[in-house]
Amino acid sequence: MADQVTLVEILEVEGSFEDARQLIQACIARLEREGVRGLAAMHFYEDPAASELSAVITFSNSTDVLAHTQMISSWDEFKRFASSIRVKDMRIHGRVSDEVRAWLDRFPGPRRLFEQHLAGFSR
Repeated sequence: MADQVTLVEILEVEGSFEDARQLIQACIARLEREGVRGLAAMHFYEDPAASELSAVITFSNSTDVLAHTQMISSWDEFKRFASSIRVKDMRIHGRVSDEVRAWLDRFPGPRRLFEQHLAGFSR
């Protein structure tokens, strides 16, 4: 748990909500088969009335964040999904490396980093 990094993102769907839904389902299915081993969990939630999605993505450590993004950046279905959304808010929970911090700095918009774990557990 000490090394885990969890990203929580609020995404505004700018195109067809149904298309975004289908693209993320395709990405999830492919990640389940081919994703980096350190991708511990990935969940998407939806609010169609607000045209928003929420992503909760947990990695074993911050190195896996970069390995994951490097891998999916070349996928056609991810490129299409990414072009259909706008990141409204991002929360990063866990300690990140300087490389991940530099990668995060490339993204505009609201972002908060919570590096100090206070309490909790995973089963």
